Amino acid sequence: QKASAVRYRDLTSDKTWSGRGRKPNWLGGDADISVPVNDTQTLYIFGDTYVGDKNESRKTATGGMVSSSVAVSTCLPDGKKNIQYYWRNMYTRHPEPIFKSLTNRYNLWVTNAIMFKNCLYVLMQKTSEKNGPDQDDFFNFSPLGFVLAKVTNPLTAAPEKWDIEFIPISF
Repeated sequence: QKASAVRYRDLTSDKTWSGRGRKPNWLGGDADISVPVNDTQTLYIFGDTYVGDKNESRKTATGGMVSSSVAVSTCLPDGKKNIQYYWRNMYTRHPEPIFKSLTNRYNLWVTNAIMFKNCLYVLMQKTSEKNGPDQDDFFNFSPLGFVLAKVTNPLTAAPEKWDIEFIPISF
């Protein structure tokens, strides 16, 4: 089976992703990567994502930010889209990313993804806060390397219930 190519999309012009089409509790995400699953579904994997409680809006959000979230976009027979957003501990004061580091020494940031043989593979960059950052440093984090997240059940489970294996990558 051939690997599916990752496609990047400009989501800013699509009303599904902003304004009235956006669920009030998914407030926005960066580093978006789209991965076709089949003829009617696409996964959108986001990096840093602002999330709120169930009934919060962008103006009242207190939920916080997670380092990854997922949207599942399904094309319906009538030509409309159904989009469902996911992150762990949704609608709580303690939201967590879909791809959560197994240690508090670093966070995981999405960099790329493909589907291959019914598994989702997501390349993640490990990042950590800098120790004693320079006052001129724009970013207060350092890259530590990469890990490959292998999701064995992306076609049969909702993202917050995915079985994820983290595979270290050495250079």
